Amino acid sequence: MQQTVEIKLTRRLISYIPKLLIPPQVLVVRLFKSAFEMLSNVTRQFFDPQRGGKLGLKRELKEALELLTRLEESWSVRRLTEIDLSVVPPWLVEELAVASRYEHSTHVAHLALIASLRLDLDPLLLSVSGLLHDVGCGPFPHISDELMRIFMGWEHPSNVKFVLEKSSDRELSQLEEFGLDPSEVFDVISGVHEYSPLINGEIDVDNADNIYRYIATMPSLPLGEPLYRPLEIVLAMRFEGRKLEIEQEVKRRWAEDRDRIYSYLENHEGNIAAWVMLSRAMRLLMQELDENFFLLTNKSAFSLFISRLPELSRNLLDRKFLLLENLEMPELNEDIRSLVTKDRADWTRIAELEEQIRSELGLERWSFGLEILSSKSKPSWEEKKVWKLYLVSLHDDEKLRKTWRRYMGL
Repeated sequence: MQQTVEIKLTRRLISYIPKLLIPPQVLVVRLFKSAFEMLSNVTRQFFDPQRGGKLGLKRELKEALELLTRLEESWSVRRLTEIDLSVVPPWLVEELAVASRYEHSTHVAHLALIASLRLDLDPLLLSVSGLLHDVGCGPFPHISDELMRIFMGWEHPSNVKFVLEKSSDRELSQLEEFGLDPSEVFDVISGVHEYSPLINGEIDVDNADNIYRYIATMPSLPLGEPLYRPLEIVLAMRFEGRKLEIEQEVKRRWAEDRDRIYSYLENHEGNIAAWVMLSRAMRLLMQELDENFFLLTNKSAFSLFISRLPELSRNLLDRKFLLLENLEMPELNEDIRSLVTKDRADWTRIAELEEQIRSELGLERWSFGLEILSSKSKPSWEEKKVWKLYLVSLHDDEKLRKTWRRYMGL
């Protein structure tokens, strides 16, 4: 029986490699050279001297594969099948990526496992951290992060413990059963561990798959094919001290794809209109919601919106909201800066401003929304932060435009 389990796990590990090893038509020689080096490391992981010279999985690798297999079927991870990779789900805006965060997370785990083999790191800790890295997401991730910050004091990378503690599938006990300290997994995911650059960095196994998978799963591929493959980034990784470095040529192609996808999304009227009005719905319901909201899926959260905000929800589904203003600013004036904390608007202050505008113009609360975001199109090493200012409304309202501009100091 043990041998059968080991054969299955060995086949599963090997199956990861051809799935991820589909290179673009560039740097093929370098890619296969790196792949050969990585496969040599895999061979060393398979060879367990305690088995009398027989070929077999090392204990650490076998345990990683066993635990991944278990966790992939747990509630906390399966919940991600109903949270889309796209922040705004494709059932609200058809042109957006159709992949789920479950699909993304399982591939991140596979990439993390391969990275652990190549960089001689703990395969159990790194791959499990990769699988669980999005478990802390609330519905409509990144939008709900601001609500999470208000209610709980953190964003989704630091919310994994909360979700696992609420699960009836005892994921925390499974981690401990395999010798993992859950707090160390949480540290990797939240960005304070020596392995964190591989999971919670700027270009890491998470973002390597995220950018690639978003572009590759958009219906009709409006941006064409991705310029890189996630495995290329893993094969181009190296540590210099505690700093993770990526070969420049691969890094450049990843940055180009990042620029393409975020520029597209940040200027896509349907995506932004839905993003702003979903954030408006959460602000309007802020007094009614609690921490259990972050355990919902996209559709269960939207069902809640339908019951509490039927007009807003119906018009979102019917795609009636219009993007009235879409401004890009390299520097914020004093009026706008007072509304911002970190990389986006402070929702408490935005909600107050929305109420001022509503009261002044006599508008329905649900009929318009504001948002201020830091653009993600450029990585930090390329240029200064750029801000995006949005105004969305059910109606093409010139008076609303002028009032918004006045409050923005424009």
